Amino acid sequence: MIITRRAFTTMLSLTGLAALAGLSPLRLITEAMAQTAADVSKPVSLPDMAIGSDKAAVTITEYASMTCPHCAAFNEQVFPKIKKEYIDTGKVRYIFREFPLDIKAAAGSMLSRCIAKGDPQKYFAVTDMLFRSQNDWVMKNTTETLTRIGKQAGLSQQQVEVLAGIVERETFAAGEVLAREGTVDDRLVVVVDGTLDVVRHRGTPQETVLATLRSGDLAHELGFLDGMPRYATLVATSPACVLLLERGRLETLIDREPRTLYAVMRAIVRATHALQTRLSMQAMELTNYVVKQHGRY
Repeated sequence: MIITRRAFTTMLSLTGLAALAGLSPLRLITEAMAQTAADVSKPVSLPDMAIGSDKAAVTITEYASMTCPHCAAFNEQVFPKIKKEYIDTGKVRYIFREFPLDIKAAAGSMLSRCIAKGDPQKYFAVTDMLFRSQNDWVMKNTTETLTRIGKQAGLSQQQVEVLAGIVERETFAAGEVLAREGTVDDRLVVVVDGTLDVVRHRGTPQETVLATLRSGDLAHELGFLDGMPRYATLVATSPACVLLLERGRLETLIDREPRTLYAVMRAIVRATHALQTRLSMQAMELTNYVVKQHGRY
């Protein structure tokens, strides 16, 4: 039997739900597994890094990105229990496959393989170290990014460091949705790398791409402030990295860092003003085209 980490957590959820509903969890688990086992067992371009007995009845395959905070949490909180109770006892063979979502994740995976030189035990040890020190080598990039963007907003280095402590850095694969139209979300999005499309009526015949966001751009700045539902869906059109700032975290600066809070608000106003100016210019060009050219090229 082959199990992916996603399917493993799904099975746990299905077991609990089935028990509450009075159903057999085994049937639900079998259905959840049937669609993925064949695909996961196919060989990949790089040699698999695996620990545990080759004769184990169960194989778990994990796909993870070195910069993913959820992967790091799994590595710290869940994997040690699986290793102790199932891998070390010969019940499970565990395969780790890299799924880098950004260049730093790819570099981390390369580092693990280069140090390990084909030794799975050494590979898992280095990977564990990278996950546990993720805040150090990933958040450094966050500070550098904030410094670059902060210069445009007039933030000092001290203010940048304050903000680095309250933002979260997340990566998204191409096609992954960051936020959906009509939902209430109190997070300000700052694009670090990659591109994001702002899409209205996504998945319908009326689907329209309103804008494409790139490094340094802000998203959902108005909803971040007033708590209104999102006007459009935000979807990654390439592997993307963003910084997320929750309104509640920003509000913690009201008393202790009012000038930093003011700088953030000023940056949001500047971004909004720039957008309004661009729209006004486009409206003026369209008016001139219709009035002077009567709609003809």
